[in-house]
Amino acid sequence: MFTFRTGIILLITLLLVELNDVTAQGLSNELQWYSMEMAQEKAKSEQKDILIFAVAEWCVYCKKMDRNVFKEQEIIEAINKYFYPVRINIESDKAIRFNGDIITEAQFAESYNLEVPPKTLFLTPGGNEMFSYKGFISKEGYSHVLKLWSQSRPS
Repeated sequence: MFTFRTGIILLITLLLVELNDVTAQGLSNELQWYSMEMAQEKAKSEQKDILIFAVAEWCVYCKKMDRNVFKEQEIIEAINKYFYPVRINIESDKAIRFNGDIITEAQFAESYNLEVPPKTLFLTPGGNEMFSYKGFISKEGYSHVLKLWSQSRPS
């Protein structure tokens, strides 16, 4: 039997489902950062490359890129199409798994000369460096780099 209480519960449930859908849609408009291990696994199985964004807590330009570059829909779509993005804190002792080895983010940064952030590093799924860019990149510049990248990739 349908009661007032049942109706309220149903209404609250529907509102929560709707709110969850809106939240999920909002998240799709943001760049999803992966762990190094997950990025390597997915990149190998899906024929994509890995984009490393090297940061530090004190890096003003890293934060500016987060606000102004990685929020742009065109850039998010291009990164999602060709890469699995990973954030590395160059000063962190957080353990990551890279090529089967457990190292810290700081050790990873040192091995790829990422000591001065922000730095963007493009890697193959196996960890071979293809290209890197040191310093702040505007949204227009980042968009241009990603367009050039897409044109250089085999179809």
